[in-house]
Amino acid sequence: MNNHASMGASLLPILCGVILMGASSSVILDNTDFFSTDVEQLFSDVFDEISSFLQIKEIWGKYENSNHSRQISKVIFLVKQFIQHDINISDISLQLISKDDVGILYFSGHCSNSTGQSLFTHNIWSKTQNSYSIIVLSDHDDSISKFNIMNDDMIFFAIHLPSNFVLKKDESLTITLCRANGQPCSYTLTVPGYHSQDIISFTDY
Repeated sequence: MNNHASMGASLLPILCGVILMGASSSVILDNTDFFSTDVEQLFSDVFDEISSFLQIKEIWGKYENSNHSRQISKVIFLVKQFIQHDINISDISLQLISKDDVGILYFSGHCSNSTGQSLFTHNIWSKTQNSYSIIVLSDHDDSISKFNIMNDDMIFFAIHLPSNFVLKKDESLTITLCRANGQPCSYTLTVPGYHSQDIISFTDY
């Protein structure tokens, strides 16, 4: 699995540099209003990039039998935030790239607590067609269930792949979490030629 999300971590030295630059330059330039405004805007822009970064901790898929072949149409991402900050789940789209096609999935508008149910048989899948829904693992202030706002929470993205992006053996699919004003986060899922179990952890490949 290719993890390009390390870019978020690389922004931390930039943020520290901005803070140090603002502190030292304010002494040199006697804290002029022009420079102060400039640094504040730069700091705000960098912080927005970092705080919008989402970490995908685990990825699973489930094999299903269709036309005498095994394929994966359901994928689950375990996601948490890099830094505590309000993120509207409705603003997140998923870009899909296979060897043959490119597509976009959007939030179905459905969230549900895990409530001890098996993730791949959770009743939220019946409401999730060619889109993604949210299964909540932790939501300390009910911000997700009430407002679709993620704030230092941990959630599962339940992703139902369209038929033209269903994964079969030896196939790959790149999924990118995209936000209009945030850092994209891309992962490439690769299905092995042989896997004996029904559940596959893509973190192993």
